[in-house]
Amino acid sequence: MPSAATAILWDLDGTLVDSEPLHRRAILEALAARGADPTALDPRDFVGRGERDFWLFCKDRFSLAEPVEALVDHKDSIYTEMVRVELQVMPGAIDCLEQFAAARKPMAIASGSSPRAIAAAVSAVGLGHYFRELVSSLDPAVRRSKPHPDVFLEAARRLGVDPRECLVIEDAQWGVRAAVAAGMRVIVVPNSWTRDHDFSGAEKVLKSLAELK
Repeated sequence: MPSAATAILWDLDGTLVDSEPLHRRAILEALAARGADPTALDPRDFVGRGERDFWLFCKDRFSLAEPVEALVDHKDSIYTEMVRVELQVMPGAIDCLEQFAAARKPMAIASGSSPRAIAAAVSAVGLGHYFRELVSSLDPAVRRSKPHPDVFLEAARRLGVDPRECLVIEDAQWGVRAAVAAGMRVIVVPNSWTRDHDFSGAEKVLKSLAELK
């Protein structure tokens, strides 16, 4: 771990938990319920977007009349049922969290998912006690989603830490750009959905969390 890191900010989906397939299934089910053809979406459309930005994109793509809040709520209702029985922690995640906790590094989640989805995922896999803060791009204090830095800056503010002293753990290029824009150091652990992303600006790109020592 970089010696200058005072606090650790974690992306959630695809970084700490293997939730991307569950998010996609919930999205497709919510779209199908509205008569939209989900095959019109490219796999790349799903990764890296915050909830608000993704559903604004879908509203435009499928001419959906409902407000974003209603779309997010329906999708989250589907997703939270899935995570209770299907969600898995990413390999090496627990060991990393234990190491940082033993080193007394304050930690927060900074995610593009909704507060409801974040809380459900963290609860389902029993990770809540590791984090002082759970920060969502949909929180009122966060104006813009990744790749803007707002969610990371808000997480640092809540922890009472200078952004320059934060280390971000991410899996996607939008998160890397957000961390760099926030003036933070960032380490990337890509997954099968993000291996082809552009990680320019990252300090390191690791094969798995097991390499993060």
